[in-house]
Amino acid sequence: MDNEVLSAAYRQLQDLLGVDPVGLLGMGAPDDEYDLELGMILPRLREANSANDVLNIVHQVFIECFDSKTAGPRNAYAGLAHEIWQAWLQFKARG
Repeated sequence: MDNEVLSAAYRQLQDLLGVDPVGLLGMGAPDDEYDLELGMILPRLREANSANDVLNIVHQVFIECFDSKTAGPRNAYAGLAHEIWQAWLQFKARG
């Protein structure tokens, strides 16, 4: 996958993370608050074969970056994981 496609994927996934998974943006955090997490999620999408794989990746990253209490339950990321998976499939199709 070339850098242009990955950059476009990054921008789209950045928009998806704008949903504020752990509520930091709602508390006044900067718009780029989730860039670290996104930077950890994006390369791991290459190992995903389903939305469920993405769900595992996203939840693991948020636990690593915060803690399990702050990250919350795995199923709280199901909608986001599905959206990321759909976006990733679109980018892979262009690849």
